[in-house]
Amino acid sequence: MRLLSQAARQPGITAALGSDRQGKLALWQVIARCLDQGSRLSAVRLAGQHAAGAILGLTPFDEDDLYANLDWLAEKQESIEEHLAARQPKASKDIFLYDVTSTYLEGA
Repeated sequence: MRLLSQAARQPGITAALGSDRQGKLALWQVIARCLDQGSRLSAVRLAGQHAAGAILGLTPFDEDDLYANLDWLAEKQESIEEHLAARQPKASKDIFLYDVTSTYLEGA
């Protein structure tokens, strides 16, 4: 968990999301997705197992907070993408960002 949090800093993900509560919740959603492919409720449970609050500086949250955070992310998507694209080296402006928030697969 701590490694994933630190790994998000180098490409600018942490800076793009910001350091307020919504940014930290969004970062947790990214980290939770890397750790487990579960639901928002499972991400809340996972946060307790991995001390997400202590590592990210988050006060307790529930799945409703994470769903509201998805709305925040949708509103901020363009500015987050612009921030990430601006961090790319000048010679390497070919960056592709994929929105997979609506991808859903059920079954084996």
